[in-house]
Amino acid sequence: MQEIIVDEGKIKCLITGKMRRETPEEYVRQEYCRILMDVYQYPKSHIEVEYSIKVGSADKRCDIVVFHSEEKLDFPF
Repeated sequence: MQEIIVDEGKIKCLITGKMRRETPEEYVRQEYCRILMDVYQYPKSHIEVEYSIKVGSADKRCDIVVFHSEEKLDFPF
């Protein structure tokens, strides 16, 4: 099981390894990333956080996106 590292108001992202601001939303996002990898066995390379998708003419940001492959050329699940 991977750990969420908290340092000076920051949380280490399990997917990107980047330090993110410590917020309740970020704790929830990191817990779901952990569940996707540990429970459902999705490879980290198939997961993106804060990913933009096109909805009509607008770009929308998704908190977590899971792809069929690591190329990320297809639509997310």
